[in-house]
Amino acid sequence: MRRRYPDVTLIPARRNLGAIARNVAVRQVGTSYVAFCDDDTWWEPGSLGRCADALDTYPDVASVTARIMVEPSGAEDPINAELANSPVPGRPGLPGPALMSLLAGAPVLRVAPFREAGGFSPGCGSAARKSRSPPT
Repeated sequence: MRRRYPDVTLIPARRNLGAIARNVAVRQVGTSYVAFCDDDTWWEPGSLGRCADALDTYPDVASVTARIMVEPSGAEDPINAELANSPVPGRPGLPGPALMSLLAGAPVLRVAPFREAGGFSPGCGSAARKSRSPPT
């Protein structure tokens, strides 16, 4: 990674932290916004700029969640409809529905509110996943 992407900062971890690894990374960034991405997700060209533009336009919005498409078909993920029909009341004029939470692999968010909220709960870490009972 260091040879191929010398401008990327790698933050080694001794164990798999799961979603809370994002907290470690967000502590290191010097930008106003951060985008999250999972190992099976990516951002289409231009989409990060559109998200940043939305956050610039709506300074009281903390996060923009991407529309998720399933490859290789390009079909909409069923979660999109659920998010679009969010029961969370939002103020008039929002660029989309108000959401109660965010999908770990699909948001662009303001760094300051994420830090102020404490980031992801430690219950989102790999230790929490290991303690769950296996599906039956």
